[in-house]
Amino acid sequence: MAFHRLHPTYCSPPAFDLRGVQQLPRRLLLAWGVGIGLLAIAVLLVASVGLANSFQAQRIAEFRRTHQALQLHFAQSQAQYANVANTAQYAWKHPHPGDTAMRALRERFEQSGQRVVLTTEEDKSPQMILGVQTEQWSAQRVERYFQLSQALSLAQPGEAGPGPASGAVAYFFDPSGHYLSLGKGMTEAQLTTSLGVGNRPDLFRELRTRAQLISPTSVMDSVPMLEGVGRQHYVQWALGAHPVTDLPQLVASFYAYDGEEPIATFVAYQAVEPLLELMRVSSQGRLALLDDSGVQVSATYSTLTESERLARLRAGNWISLGDAIRPRFDDGYYLLALPVPGTPWTLVESYDWQVLAGYVTRNLQAPLLGVLVMLGLMAWCLKRRYQQLFVRCIQPLTELYESERQLRCLVDHLPYGIALLDSNGGQAQAINPSALRMCERAGHTLLSQLPACTVGSGGLLTAPSAGERARTYQVHATSLDLEPGTMRMVVLADVQDWVERVQARQAALDAACARARAKAAFVASISHEIRTPMHAIIGHLELLARGELASAERRRVRRIRQATDSLMLVIDNALDLSRAEFGQLDAPVHTFNPVALLERVTRLFLPLAAAKEIALSWSIGDGVPLACRAREDFLERILRNLVGNAIKFTSSGQIQVVLTQRVQDNQMLLCLEVIDSGIGMNKEDVGRLFRPFVQANAGIAARYGGSGLGLALCRQLCEGLKGHIEVQSTTGVGSRFQVVVPVDIPPADTVDGTNAPQAASLLLTS
Repeated sequence: MAFHRLHPTYCSPPAFDLRGVQQLPRRLLLAWGVGIGLLAIAVLLVASVGLANSFQAQRIAEFRRTHQALQLHFAQSQAQYANVANTAQYAWKHPHPGDTAMRALRERFEQSGQRVVLTTEEDKSPQMILGVQTEQWSAQRVERYFQLSQALSLAQPGEAGPGPASGAVAYFFDPSGHYLSLGKGMTEAQLTTSLGVGNRPDLFRELRTRAQLISPTSVMDSVPMLEGVGRQHYVQWALGAHPVTDLPQLVASFYAYDGEEPIATFVAYQAVEPLLELMRVSSQGRLALLDDSGVQVSATYSTLTESERLARLRAGNWISLGDAIRPRFDDGYYLLALPVPGTPWTLVESYDWQVLAGYVTRNLQAPLLGVLVMLGLMAWCLKRRYQQLFVRCIQPLTELYESERQLRCLVDHLPYGIALLDSNGGQAQAINPSALRMCERAGHTLLSQLPACTVGSGGLLTAPSAGERARTYQVHATSLDLEPGTMRMVVLADVQDWVERVQARQAALDAACARARAKAAFVASISHEIRTPMHAIIGHLELLARGELASAERRRVRRIRQATDSLMLVIDNALDLSRAEFGQLDAPVHTFNPVALLERVTRLFLPLAAAKEIALSWSIGDGVPLACRAREDFLERILRNLVGNAIKFTSSGQIQVVLTQRVQDNQMLLCLEVIDSGIGMNKEDVGRLFRPFVQANAGIAARYGGSGLGLALCRQLCEGLKGHIEVQSTTGVGSRFQVVVPVDIPPADTVDGTNAPQAASLLLTS
């Protein structure tokens, strides 16, 4: 099998044709320059066409928006006048014959020379009623027109003065032109002065003229005077001067009908300024509203351009824009024209090619400047590239060779072995020096085991070493996609030293465990040996106490007995702790009454509590079972230790022993709590509390004594019961120990209820 090492291989740089290399950049520069120039010209042409189309589309969009705004404006005015006509028609069709107010008004009208002022409400516009030759009318006809004037006054809001308003009706005539009702606060005297007339007939004639109405031919003439005869709510628009201010106004004339017969001709004036403001808001172009003769109604400009002058000369012959998406081009200028429905006017906008060219030029200045700057920068960059051509050509090859050399050097000096295997046969194609040294040390054995490594797998591999014991290697295989096919890369690491260190640590750990077990066995043996003579001492003390002794001697015997009991407790704790460490501490599981256990332990410590004048109480929570199965001996040892410690470290106050239950994950749990009002502990003391032979602090051992085994044994016993013990304590306030252990509930037919307590709670005090 052949081995290939990944040593660096250096190649001499290829020979270049310098003449070809020198001519190549010149040709490239020329091609680049011509291509970029043509591209820049094409971009400018396309941008110019796009800007021209954008300008025309913008003009058409704004023009149509303005046309729609004007159409809506006149449609709203026509709807307003239709409401006025409907009001007049309703008032005419529903007269109030015999109305005393209208009769009195008619009498004042006749007595005042066919003139009277009709006032309806304070916030409504008063109506001045004038007549010419109306004395020949019937009283009923005059009163009906009075009612019509009254209805018109009520239908319109009051005006501050006779000036131009927002389209309210200024006055109306009867069809014969002999009855005139003035609104908007206008009076006969005011109109006579402003119009310069000397009598009422001339006033009537002047008002009809300003409204472009035909004068009547006789007193009884009722021929319609509008172009829209027979068309309900038809409004005729014209441009005229307001009778009071003499300012240009939009004049609207319309009829109210009784069936097919006209009953009144209404005239309203609208200011031109709102129309002009609407045109300016809707478009930024130069718009004009013209009639068929080219007379200007409203325009957003004050001076005419040549294209606008030509457009007005061709008034009446405009080609409507219709649905076209481009403006009409005629006689050297662009024209946009659309008639405004319901009016005799046409919305017109015109501009010449100079305006279009100016827009395109303004918007192309920045892009053109950018193109020129870009061309200059590109020319400078191309020149720089030409000067550095050889350096730029050789530099990538140099960097490539240097990168490959660094990579080869890195692979050669890695402390890990790397082998590339053929994915088909598993033959080694290349290995680095570290892998070669490993293979040379192990012979062909290590190399023959590498094909068995699968992709993504990792583990330890053992191979014999020449002249040495077998060594352990850690291997990991990865798939690589290389030419001409897929290969496996196996990474090897010699972990023999690490394995030996792990084995040494394990041996040291086993030795330490053996020493700990020997020490525990020694403690257990010594404790057992001490218990035998201690039982003899306790027996003799009991025999001595039964004899006749003086009081002083009896006190000494009692104190000796207490000392021996304390010593026996320490020995028992040490022995039990040693058994727990060996896993030999065990107790039978049987059925017991937890309430009886609590009462028994509490009564056992009642004399000690009474001697220290401490109140000792116990209570049982709801639902505590009368019988349960668990290691009662363990639970009693725990409870005795906790109650004994509570009495030991409590000098005054009370001690509470609480027994409750709860269910968690379908498991019954007994909760024992011992709460005292003793010296308490801080958090650091609580952390050291359950260590063997360790007190909470050195002062406690000196003051209260003890070996520090009780709570450590309690924790071992709780673990044997598969429960846990917790403590909460505050310095100077007291401590609360809680033991939670799982128990089983025996069947009801196996429970003996004779020892059940008679109450759920008891209090024992001294």
